Amino acid sequence: MTKNQEYEQLVLTVIEDIKNNNKSATIFGVSRGGWYIMKVLEYYKVPIKHFIDNDTKKHGSYMGYDALLPTKSDSSKFDTVVFLGILNRKNIPAITKQLGEIGYKTIYSLMDAFLFVYFTKVVNRNVDKEAYANAISLLYNEEEDKYTASPTLSYMITEKCSLNCQDCGAFVPETDNPETYTIDSIINDIKKYCSAFDVVHHIALQGGEPFLHPQLEELCQRVAEIPNLIFIDFVTNGTIVPVTRKLKEISDNGYTVLVSDYGPASTKIKKLSTALDKHEIYYDYYRYDGNTEWSKQTPIYQRNRSPEKNTDFFQQCISNKFLCVQIKNGEVHRCSFSNNAGDLGLIPRFESDFVRLNNDMTESERSQKIQKLALRKYALNACDYCPSGSTERKMVPAGIQVPRVDK
Repeated sequence: MTKNQEYEQLVLTVIEDIKNNNKSATIFGVSRGGWYIMKVLEYYKVPIKHFIDNDTKKHGSYMGYDALLPTKSDSSKFDTVVFLGILNRKNIPAITKQLGEIGYKTIYSLMDAFLFVYFTKVVNRNVDKEAYANAISLLYNEEEDKYTASPTLSYMITEKCSLNCQDCGAFVPETDNPETYTIDSIINDIKKYCSAFDVVHHIALQGGEPFLHPQLEELCQRVAEIPNLIFIDFVTNGTIVPVTRKLKEISDNGYTVLVSDYGPASTKIKKLSTALDKHEIYYDYYRYDGNTEWSKQTPIYQRNRSPEKNTDFFQQCISNKFLCVQIKNGEVHRCSFSNNAGDLGLIPRFESDFVRLNNDMTESERSQKIQKLALRKYALNACDYCPSGSTERKMVPAGIQVPRVDK
């Protein structure tokens, strides 16, 4: 039996058991993982009793179901079958132990199988099923030293933006002639990057504003074909609602939409939410309110810190968090500051700080260079130009709009 057949059979066996014994399902996790579980159960018409979650801020109602705290107060619920909607496998043992001690009798940790069924059955991601199943299996069932995994990846598909935010991390106000990159170049870059790893857990397609890309449908289709790329997101600012045909491609390929909510500047949040609900697309918000700030990346000048000090800042910023590899226009960077500040000439172009994907090298050489950069633990040359630490890095209000200046 192949891995994709094993996953399908595993989900079907559990679902048939629930139906044959007239049981209901409870989902742990009022979040993205729980949402995937819910969609698979609804697809197979399994009755869902409610969600449970340890975070009281998530209690109340979620997707039309009650969201409760897992407690001992109602012993009748222990006959339900619990599915763990937990994307981070490291959290599974503790949650399983907690629920077992409370009294839940049947607890399933089948996130990998449910993810596979969601992306290939509930939605119709056009991907090689067996290769995709094997990538998910590595991520959820193998020890980390047995496979190569990429940090969180982002791709800047366009520099164009519908907003003009003060202190923008992508330096939108400072970009004179914003570019939108071709589909072929984007796909070529992502494929070359993904070939360097066994698994790329997640890619965020961003800008600028990614919904401004004129070939969004083809982009959705072709990125989704990459089999070792598990999750694909768009990061948008809530000012654009894609038309129906584009929303259909986003939905059909299982994309998530992450909304940076800048309050009054994000003028179409409600319309966008309604459209995403209609097309059954998972979305989440990062809400910038009066108490939320972001880091100012200026002034930019060489600090002449010691290498040890810069490495300390680098590790606090990104390295120890397994975050932040960014691709733009054929180059892989370890952070957006290195990428965008270097591109604009605000700092020197340090060749050792990035990898040119289209240089003449073998696939093995390119993979080694990508892995070395993506997993490095010591500072970039760019770090010495970046405001770092609590004394230098100023926090400023997020999403403040400034006038556009014709240059």
